[in-house]
Formats: sequence, structure tokens, C-alpha cells
Amino acid sequence: MRQIVNSKQMKYLDQLTLKEQEISSYELMLRAGSKVEEAMYIDALCDYSKLFVVVAGPGNNGGDALVVMRRLLERGAEAVLIQAFDLESATDEVKEAFQELIKLKPTIQKLTDEIDLEDVEQWLDYAGTIVDGLFGIGLTRNVTGIYHKLIQRINESFLDIISIDMPSGIHPDNGLVMGAAIQAKHTLVIQNIKQGHLLQDGPDYSGNLHIIDCNIMQCVFPEIQMHLDELYMIGKITPRKKNTHKYHYGSVVTIGGSKGMMGAPVLCAKATQKTGTGLSTILHHERYFKDAMMIDPSLLYNHYSSIEEIPALIRKATAIVFGPGLNKNDELNTKILQYLLKTQKPIVIDAGGLYYLKKLV
Repeated sequence: MRQIVNSKQMKYLDQLTLKEQEISSYELMLRAGSKVEEAMYIDALCDYSKLFVVVAGPGNNGGDALVVMRRLLERGAEAVLIQAFDLESATDEVKEAFQELIKLKPTIQKLTDEIDLEDVEQWLDYAGTIVDGLFGIGLTRNVTGIYHKLIQRINESFLDIISIDMPSGIHPDNGLVMGAAIQAKHTLVIQNIKQGHLLQDGPDYSGNLHIIDCNIMQCVFPEIQMHLDELYMIGKITPRKKNTHKYHYGSVVTIGGSKGMMGAPVLCAKATQKTGTGLSTILHHERYFKDAMMIDPSLLYNHYSSIEEIPALIRKATAIVFGPGLNKNDELNTKILQYLLKTQKPIVIDAGGLYYLKKLV
């Protein structure tokens, strides 16, 4: 179980680590880049017998890529660096990483104009893996110019692409493509999953997420977001005892459904049964009585016609789902959600329910 963060929170954690562990920004960069390359090798994410093309951009994500490049060469791999940054304007950490790298006399292809891009394409023809360190979580504007064209060429290569922390061009907070974005096969996430990995375009561009533990300090932010994986759930759901019955395992009420969309609350109610609830009830407006799919005898069905009926209908519920299959522009649904939010009962708002939630915030 790990906390999901946005870019501002991640930068805070980086600074907290520098302070608490009394290390320099370069030492943290060295740690991150080394851990990334180690994961690539140990987890066999790529073929070390083929050429690596390592793309390093102008920020500290590019610095991580420089460390990865150095580690690849030290391991005996063949690699070429695409230097997509001006060394004079680079950060001190990137300069230090670059100075350590050139001690190994690496092959470097600078990228400043269209002619350089043609040379980059020739390297791609011989490569097996591309390591993407072009942009990290610091990207704040759309990708344009030579960077836009470089990303297009990389995606068109159909090579295995490993992105460091975030696929370049994906917004770290909302997951949207910012002009152009790397289509990664694997993304090696530094310490914490970012919101952008999980939202909008993020999942389609991030590929397989691998969390790299770099011993970055953690703190709990006020609006905490957690990522749970299957391993976390092992042992959390205990087998039912023999001498029990359905009333010992809670009651979930699913409020939803409308004409042509009664399947949604049925599927939701079945899911609550599968995950352990004892009683699962579908609650819908009475106007959809004829549309209700009363085809499963293990589910309960009920209906309402006004807000005044809701309190009694949900009184025994231990949890509520609001939204699957709900139609829009029904003021009664707004009133129901307003009431539910005041009950202090655990509530999941999804599907059509999000439309009404948006109206209330």
C-alpha cells in the first residue's frame, strides 16, 4: 500500500529526504538512477545484448537518465546517449552526472535541430531498448518543436521503451497528453505512484508500472490517496465461519438504474456479493419498475418515489453505492445524494452519481 501523490507533493518529499537524510540533490539523483537501472537488469525488462538508446532531457529526469546510462556502460552494455539538453543551462546535478558519465567516454548524439534528428533515427534502427528520461514530473507546458518530433520518432520505432518515473509528455497530475507523449512499455516509478499514472491518458501511455524504492521519506498529506495492490489484500479477507448467516456480513444498498440502464446496478450489486456482503439490495425509482431486471433471486429489489422514502429504505444499510445507471437532469437524484452525504454512512459514488456530485461541489 503506497500513497499516491501529485507533482507538488513529490517535490516536497524529495526536499524532505534531502533534509532528513542529509544528502545532496545529486546523491538522491545517483540513488534513483542506480535503482532504475538495477530494476531493469534484475527484472529482465529488456535485452542487455542489444543497443540501448538513452534519451536525457533538460531537467533532473534527464539527470536520472545520465546515471542509468553510466550504469549500463559499467555493466558492459552497449549504449548511446541522446543529449536533448544544453549543458550550459543545465542544473548543477545534471552537470555533475554528465561529468561522471563522460569519464567512460560514451557515444553521445546531441539533439538541437532537424539534422540531428536524422542521426537519432539511425541509432534507433540498431537499438533494442529506449530509455526515456526526456521529461519527468516537472513538465508544465505542451511539448513542441524538436522535442515533439523526437517523441513521434521514438513511438514510431516500435522498440521497447522504458520511461523513468513518468512517460515524457504525460501531465503528472491529470494524466493528459501535453502535445505529444512517449508510449512506454514499462514505467519505472520513483517511490510513489503519481496521479498522472492513473488518470485519463496516463494508464494507456505508462504501460506496466514498476515501483522503485529509493528510500525517499514519506509523510501523510491531508487529502491522502492510497494505491492498493493484490498483495495488500492477502490475509485481509478471512473465510466465513460456519455458524453464521447473511445478517452477520453487512448490507449494501445500490441506488441507481433507469430505462435501458438497469444492468449497471445489477452488476454492481452482484460485485458487492462477490466481495462479501451478506445482503445486496438494488434501490431504483418506481417509474423503472418494469425495467428492473429481477432475474437474480439472491438480490433484493426495492423502489422509491420521493426523497421522504429514502431514510427508511437505507436505515439498515452498512454501506451505499450511488450512481450506476442513473439518468441525468433529475432533481430528485440531487436531493438523494445531498441526504446521503449527511448520513455518515460509507458511500461509493460512481457512474451517473459523479454527475450529481459535480453539481454539489
